[in-house]
Amino acid sequence: SNLERISKSESNLQAVLQRHTMSRTQFSRSCGKSGSGLTCGFWKLLHTMSIGLAEHRGGQTLIDSGMRKPDTRLFSPSQAAAAVRDYMDHFFLCGPCADHFIKTYEDCSKNRRCDRLANDPAYATDADWKEMAKWMWEVHNDISVRVAGEKAIKKTNQRRASNVPVISSMAALYPTMDDCVKCFADDGSWNEDAVFLFLEYEYWPSLTLDPKMNRLLQFEEGFDSEGIGLFWFLLVLGGFLAYYLVQDKRALSQTILRAKSASLQVRGAGQSASQKRND
Repeated sequence: SNLERISKSESNLQAVLQRHTMSRTQFSRSCGKSGSGLTCGFWKLLHTMSIGLAEHRGGQTLIDSGMRKPDTRLFSPSQAAAAVRDYMDHFFLCGPCADHFIKTYEDCSKNRRCDRLANDPAYATDADWKEMAKWMWEVHNDISVRVAGEKAIKKTNQRRASNVPVISSMAALYPTMDDCVKCFADDGSWNEDAVFLFLEYEYWPSLTLDPKMNRLLQFEEGFDSEGIGLFWFLLVLGGFLAYYLVQDKRALSQTILRAKSASLQVRGAGQSASQKRND
């Protein structure tokens, strides 16, 4: 298969990409205006992944639906975050960016990773999986603020970060009040529950299921579609393809919608199975 071939070498990846060229070569409108399309696309990939993980609950949704055996291996929010950390360490092309991400990850005092991300997949709740998505959002905001401050210092030739106008940092925060007024409490702090709903709306959009998509939900016996190994592989593959996907907004949207379709279908099946057991 193509997935197996491209996992073996970069030349195989390039050969496949050349056979399936994009319809245009510009970044999507949302990333093109930022001037850093690849970075923008990569962050979109991470946010989409984190919201998708919350929807699938590390594989628990498939078990609840009866599509996977009860002994199927699950992974926890903490393990998912560790996989992102390892990807940044081994594959991300910007060395200073990767070093800063790893330093932030390993510092438990930043973004409360060590306290908020559950370690045991058997007891990870829906709320625990939401924390993974919110942790990723906080890390992204911290990095955006830091980069904005560095750019402001360089632009104004100032040496002390304290002299950087506050507006530079405020403008880097996401979402803005224009994007999501409910994401801000009356005192100006974040309303994290509203932030998660906003992220879910942005990166895991609703859709009406197409019956033709049901065929994508059939898993062969013995293929662990929600295993941590497959998750790690797809993260690596996603990093390789982020540049190409973000150049075609339609391709990126179709990828998200297919994943959302699978999540909605198996979650619905899980609810039906749970209802039958309760009855």
